[in-house]
Amino acid sequence: MITQNKYGIGNAFCFGFLPGLQYLNASYGININDPKRIISLMPKWRDDYRLFSLLPISRLALRGIVVQSQVKLNQKLVEAIVMESPSTKAIILFNWNNISVNDLSINLSGSNNYNKVSSAQGAAITNLTTTGVSLQFTLSSLQYVDVIMIW
Repeated sequence: MITQNKYGIGNAFCFGFLPGLQYLNASYGININDPKRIISLMPKWRDDYRLFSLLPISRLALRGIVVQSQVKLNQKLVEAIVMESPSTKAIILFNWNNISVNDLSINLSGSNNYNKVSSAQGAAITNLTTTGVSLQFTLSSLQYVDVIMIW
């Protein structure tokens, strides 16, 4: 979600997600300086909207600073945001594909201690394993949005 509000003589924007982070880390070959290179992202979006979604991290990308995501996914156009409390983690998943995604592989780094992993939408979680300090599992399906609780 991107919210725009008048502020003084200009506009203020609030980004409720960071799609640019997912795009840069998903090996889509994005070149911030060339809007035509990001056509595969959000196929029905205008080029200026795609570039606008990259603004929060574009300065980092232009400087060559790599921002690593805590979550690695096997599907394009699926975004993951991690929220943490002292005893629980939540992975909020957004599917921007306009079709349901099946067998979504999720690799959460920095988390190998858990008692339970569940989907708010009731999707099956399979292939649950830990490797080093990472938790890997497969979500059976993701239609639009889901929250994976890890505690």
